[in-house]
Amino acid sequence: MRSAIILAGGSSKRMNGDKGQLLLGGVPVIRHAYNRLSERVDEVIVVVHTQEQIVNYRHILGDAEIVVDKGQGSSPILGASTGLMYAQGDYTFMSGHDMPFINLEIVDKLFTLAENHDGATPLWPNGFIEPLHAVYNIKNALVTARRLLENGEKRLRMILHTLPDVKFLTIEEIKSIDRDLITLFDIDDEEDFIEARRIWKKQSPKDS
Repeated sequence: MRSAIILAGGSSKRMNGDKGQLLLGGVPVIRHAYNRLSERVDEVIVVVHTQEQIVNYRHILGDAEIVVDKGQGSSPILGASTGLMYAQGDYTFMSGHDMPFINLEIVDKLFTLAENHDGATPLWPNGFIEPLHAVYNIKNALVTARRLLENGEKRLRMILHTLPDVKFLTIEEIKSIDRDLITLFDIDDEEDFIEARRIWKKQSPKDS
Protein backbone atom coordinates (compact mmCIF):
# COMPACT_ATOMS: atom_id res chain seq x y z
CA MET A 1 0.00 0.00 0.00
CA ARG A 2 1.25 3.44 -0.96
CA SER A 3 0.46 6.64 0.89
CA ALA A 4 0.99 10.33 0.25
CA ILE A 5 1.31 13.09 2.82
CA ILE A 6 0.72 16.72 1.88
CA LEU A 7 2.01 19.23 4.41
CA ALA A 8 -0.32 22.24 4.47
CA GLY A 9 0.30 23.76 7.88
CA GLY A 10 2.66 26.56 6.87
CA SER A 11 1.83 30.16 7.66
CA SER A 12 2.29 31.48 4.08
CA LYS A 13 3.90 34.63 5.49
CA ARG A 14 5.21 35.72 2.09
CA MET A 15 1.78 35.45 0.45
CA ASN A 16 -1.41 37.41 0.98
CA GLY A 17 -3.43 34.57 2.47
CA ASP A 18 -3.22 30.80 2.36
CA LYS A 19 -1.37 29.87 -0.83
CA GLY A 20 -3.06 26.47 -0.94
CA GLN A 21 -6.33 28.25 -1.68
CA LEU A 22 -4.97 30.38 -4.52
CA LEU A 23 -6.61 29.56 -7.82
CA LEU A 24 -4.38 28.18 -10.57
CA GLY A 25 -6.30 27.52 -13.73
CA GLY A 26 -9.48 27.92 -11.72
CA VAL A 27 -8.46 25.19 -9.26
CA PRO A 28 -7.01 25.73 -5.76
CA VAL A 29 -3.26 25.05 -5.69
CA ILE A 30 -3.58 22.30 -3.07
CA ARG A 31 -6.12 20.50 -5.23
CA HIS A 32 -3.56 20.14 -8.02
CA ALA A 33 -1.17 18.26 -5.73
CA TYR A 34 -3.99 16.23 -4.19
CA ASN A 35 -5.49 15.20 -7.52
CA ARG A 36 -2.17 14.16 -9.02
CA LEU A 37 -1.06 12.09 -6.06
CA SER A 38 -4.47 10.45 -5.75
CA GLU A 39 -3.80 8.84 -9.13
CA ARG A 40 -0.79 6.94 -7.78
CA VAL A 41 -1.42 6.13 -4.12
CA ASP A 42 -4.03 4.39 -2.01
CA GLU A 43 -4.50 7.25 0.44
CA VAL A 44 -3.64 10.93 0.67
CA ILE A 45 -3.31 12.58 4.08
CA VAL A 46 -3.35 16.37 4.34
CA VAL A 47 -1.71 17.77 7.48
CA VAL A 48 -2.72 21.24 8.68
CA HIS A 49 -1.93 23.27 11.77
CA THR A 50 -5.34 24.61 12.84
CA GLN A 51 -8.99 23.62 12.94
CA GLU A 52 -9.73 26.66 10.79
CA GLN A 53 -7.58 25.17 8.03
CA ILE A 54 -9.56 21.94 8.24
CA VAL A 55 -12.77 23.90 7.60
CA ASN A 56 -11.21 25.80 4.70
CA TYR A 57 -9.72 22.74 3.05
CA ARG A 58 -12.83 20.65 3.59
CA HIS A 59 -14.58 22.98 1.13
CA ILE A 60 -11.81 22.30 -1.38
CA LEU A 61 -11.01 18.63 -0.80
CA GLY A 62 -14.37 17.20 0.24
CA ASP A 63 -14.02 13.99 2.23
CA ALA A 64 -10.23 13.87 2.06
CA GLU A 65 -8.39 12.83 5.22
CA ILE A 66 -7.30 16.11 6.84
CA VAL A 67 -5.54 16.02 10.21
CA VAL A 68 -4.13 18.61 12.60
CA ASP A 69 -0.54 18.65 13.85
CA LYS A 70 -0.08 16.47 16.93
CA GLY A 71 2.26 18.29 19.27
CA GLN A 72 3.41 21.69 20.45
CA GLY A 73 4.57 24.45 18.15
CA SER A 74 4.71 24.38 14.39
CA SER A 75 7.41 22.98 12.13
CA PRO A 76 7.70 20.87 8.98
CA ILE A 77 9.04 17.92 10.95
CA LEU A 78 6.04 18.06 13.30
CA GLY A 79 3.70 18.00 10.32
CA ALA A 80 5.64 15.10 8.85
CA SER A 81 5.49 13.18 12.12
CA THR A 82 1.73 13.70 12.28
CA GLY A 83 1.22 12.49 8.73
CA LEU A 84 3.46 9.47 9.28
CA MET A 85 1.44 8.59 12.37
CA TYR A 86 -1.80 8.46 10.39
CA ALA A 87 -0.42 6.84 7.22
CA GLN A 88 -1.43 3.22 6.68
CA GLY A 89 0.97 2.32 3.89
CA ASP A 90 4.48 0.92 3.96
CA TYR A 91 5.92 3.90 2.09
CA THR A 92 4.71 7.44 1.59
CA PHE A 93 5.47 10.23 -0.83
CA MET A 94 5.67 13.56 0.99
CA SER A 95 5.07 16.94 -0.60
CA GLY A 96 4.06 20.50 0.15
CA HIS A 97 0.59 21.81 -0.63
CA ASP A 98 2.17 24.44 -2.86
CA MET A 99 3.58 22.01 -5.46
CA PRO A 100 1.05 21.96 -8.32
CA PHE A 101 3.16 20.26 -11.01
CA ILE A 102 4.22 16.97 -9.41
CA ASN A 103 5.35 14.53 -12.11
CA LEU A 104 3.87 11.09 -11.47
CA GLU A 105 6.53 9.23 -13.42
CA ILE A 106 9.11 10.63 -11.03
CA VAL A 107 6.90 9.74 -8.06
CA ASP A 108 6.80 6.16 -9.34
CA LYS A 109 10.57 6.09 -9.71
CA LEU A 110 11.05 7.30 -6.14
CA PHE A 111 8.67 4.66 -4.79
CA THR A 112 10.51 1.94 -6.71
CA LEU A 113 13.89 3.22 -5.59
CA ALA A 114 12.80 3.36 -1.95
CA GLU A 115 11.53 -0.21 -1.82
CA ASN A 116 13.40 -2.24 0.85
CA HIS A 117 15.24 0.91 1.92
CA ASP A 118 14.56 3.80 4.30
CA GLY A 119 13.51 6.19 1.56
CA ALA A 120 14.43 7.92 -1.68
CA THR A 121 14.93 11.58 -2.52
CA PRO A 122 16.09 13.78 -5.39
CA LEU A 123 19.76 14.76 -5.04
CA TRP A 124 21.32 17.95 -6.43
CA PRO A 125 24.98 18.05 -7.52
CA ASN A 126 25.85 20.12 -4.44
CA GLY A 127 24.42 17.46 -2.13
CA PHE A 128 21.14 19.25 -1.44
CA ILE A 129 18.10 16.97 -1.12
CA GLU A 130 14.36 17.52 -1.58
CA PRO A 131 12.55 16.27 1.55
CA LEU A 132 9.22 17.56 0.22
CA HIS A 133 9.51 15.55 -2.98
CA ALA A 134 10.65 12.29 -1.43
CA VAL A 135 9.47 8.82 -0.45
CA TYR A 136 9.84 7.60 3.14
CA ASN A 137 9.64 4.20 4.81
CA ILE A 138 6.77 5.11 7.11
CA LYS A 139 7.72 2.99 10.12
CA ASN A 140 11.39 3.98 10.16
CA ALA A 141 10.75 7.63 9.34
CA LEU A 142 8.19 7.98 12.14
CA VAL A 143 10.60 6.63 14.74
CA THR A 144 13.30 8.98 13.47
CA ALA A 145 10.99 12.01 13.28
CA ARG A 146 9.83 11.52 16.86
CA ARG A 147 13.39 11.24 18.11
CA LEU A 148 14.41 14.37 16.25
CA LEU A 149 11.43 16.27 17.65
CA GLU A 150 12.38 15.24 21.17
CA ASN A 151 15.79 16.76 20.51
CA GLY A 152 14.27 20.04 19.33
CA GLU A 153 14.91 19.52 15.63
CA LYS A 154 12.62 21.42 13.22
CA ARG A 155 14.22 20.76 9.83
CA LEU A 156 12.38 18.18 7.76
CA ARG A 157 15.45 17.17 5.79
CA MET A 158 17.03 15.81 8.95
CA ILE A 159 14.77 12.77 8.77
CA LEU A 160 16.43 11.70 5.53
CA HIS A 161 19.88 12.76 6.71
CA THR A 162 19.46 10.64 9.84
CA LEU A 163 18.02 7.49 8.26
CA PRO A 164 20.93 5.18 7.34
CA ASP A 165 19.67 3.69 4.07
CA VAL A 166 18.29 6.40 1.78
CA LYS A 167 18.57 6.08 -2.01
CA PHE A 168 19.04 9.02 -4.37
CA LEU A 169 17.54 10.03 -7.70
CA THR A 170 19.91 12.49 -9.32
CA ILE A 171 18.72 15.76 -10.80
CA GLU A 172 20.09 14.67 -14.17
CA GLU A 173 17.89 11.57 -14.03
CA ILE A 174 14.90 13.74 -13.21
CA LYS A 175 15.72 16.10 -16.07
CA SER A 176 15.55 13.17 -18.48
CA ILE A 177 11.83 13.03 -17.64
CA ASP A 178 11.11 16.63 -16.65
CA ARG A 179 13.58 18.87 -18.46
CA ASP A 180 12.60 22.04 -16.63
CA LEU A 181 12.28 20.39 -13.20
CA ILE A 182 8.79 21.78 -12.70
CA THR A 183 7.96 18.75 -10.58
CA LEU A 184 10.10 20.41 -7.88
CA PHE A 185 8.48 23.82 -8.32
CA ASP A 186 6.83 25.27 -5.23
CA ILE A 187 5.07 28.56 -4.62
CA ASP A 188 6.81 30.58 -1.92
CA ASP A 189 5.88 34.13 -2.87
CA GLU A 190 3.97 36.29 -5.35
CA GLU A 191 6.69 35.99 -8.00
CA ASP A 192 6.48 32.20 -7.79
CA PHE A 193 2.71 32.35 -8.21
CA ILE A 194 3.11 34.48 -11.33
CA GLU A 195 5.58 31.89 -12.64
CA ALA A 196 3.16 29.07 -11.76
CA ARG A 197 0.47 30.76 -13.83
CA ARG A 198 2.90 31.05 -16.74
CA ILE A 199 3.74 27.35 -16.50
CA TRP A 200 0.07 26.46 -16.27
CA LYS A 201 -0.82 28.49 -19.34
CA LYS A 202 2.02 26.85 -21.26
CA GLN A 203 0.80 23.41 -20.28
CA SER A 204 -2.93 24.03 -20.61
CA PRO A 205 -3.57 26.90 -23.04
CA LYS A 206 -7.20 25.89 -23.60
CA ASP A 207 -7.97 26.04 -19.88
CA SER A 208 -6.22 29.31 -19.03
